[in-house]
Amino acid sequence: MTNEIYYSGGNTRQMSNTGANLASESVSLLVKVFPWFREDDYYSISTPAFHEVLGERVITCCLPLLATDALAGPGYALGNRKFCLDTQTSFLRLYRLFDGEKPGWLPPSARVLFIGENRAEYGRPYNDKADTFHDIYFAGDEAEIEAAFGLPERRGKYETYYGATVKNGQPVRVKQYLYDEQGGFSDWDVIWMMHAKKAAKAAPSN
Repeated sequence: MTNEIYYSGGNTRQMSNTGANLASESVSLLVKVFPWFREDDYYSISTPAFHEVLGERVITCCLPLLATDALAGPGYALGNRKFCLDTQTSFLRLYRLFDGEKPGWLPPSARVLFIGENRAEYGRPYNDKADTFHDIYFAGDEAEIEAAFGLPERRGKYETYYGATVKNGQPVRVKQYLYDEQGGFSDWDVIWMMHAKKAAKAAPSN
């Protein structure tokens, strides 16, 4: 079962549970390129997708939250490992609640939910291009966002969200995330609310 699909220009990526046919094809690729890869470390694996900034094919593998906490510390809503097939490198992508100023290039209805930042792992080869960008993830009026970024009309039957890859303060690509039914990946706003409440409880009181 496909949990998520995104479109970025002419590039498409699908995310599915480990054990699904799509995931199994990616696992076969990963085992050949990364001898240390363990399928059991992840709960979801993507198809390979060309990353326009990194300039190569990338497979995304989602880590359980306990593993993310162990690798990066608490405070993240999600963590995954990006496997760069052509350079045989990898890095962590860590997602936290967005707490900055809304970028001026976003349309009025856009509400930023998360920021995704890249981190090298000790002792593992790393693509330095990952230091040059981050991603922000947002919701908003679909028609307004499509018009603002010149995107085709693509919308999930259940929900649609967006991700912008930001380099030197400006978006260099905008991804459309489509969900045709409710599932573990589909309710970004609910995940945001859960972690916002958790962060509020953890904040020191005056």
